[in-house]
Amino acid sequence: MLPKLTLTGAPATVAPGKVVTFTVTDVGDPVAGATVTFLGKNATTNSSGVATITVPAGTAAGSYPATAAKTGYTSATFTEKVS
Repeated sequence: MLPKLTLTGAPATVAPGKVVTFTVTDVGDPVAGATVTFLGKNATTNSSGVATITVPAGTAAGSYPATAAKTGYTSATFTEKVS
């Protein structure tokens, strides 16, 4: 069985044009090199397990899924709210 990634985003609610900071971990340890996908954009986590994605201007308010994936791990999802 593959280890499972955990994905979190901050802030919990973000406005269009603002940045979401995603953190990817495996049992609390940062995972570098994971791909985070949100609103059609991709970012790769750094050595601290952190990736940032800017919410496109004009994005409608609502809840949107983010995913984190890396070879050798079970992917993770997180729901980010856009205001």
